[in-house]
Amino acid sequence: MLFARLLVDLFDAANGSNYRLPSLSDLGAYLGRSDAPVEFPSAADGPIRYEQFRALFARVISGPWADDEQRQRAFHHLEAFDRFYAINPG
Repeated sequence: MLFARLLVDLFDAANGSNYRLPSLSDLGAYLGRSDAPVEFPSAADGPIRYEQFRALFARVISGPWADDEQRQRAFHHLEAFDRFYAINPG
């Protein structure tokens, strides 16, 4: 769901609410909550998988279909997840 939301916000932000997906801020607020409508792996169990996801996402948006501003905005949206999983994308 995170991947889908990132792509929507990257390529169709003006129509983002039409996709019936939680916002990126909502998804970030669900981190660490077992009662959330979307449950993510715990901070103890998820870092490796999240780091793999993040690397894959970086490759996906490195193509010519996204510009630098779009890439920066996308990675900004991942900051809550980076903090939760203690990832330093540096």
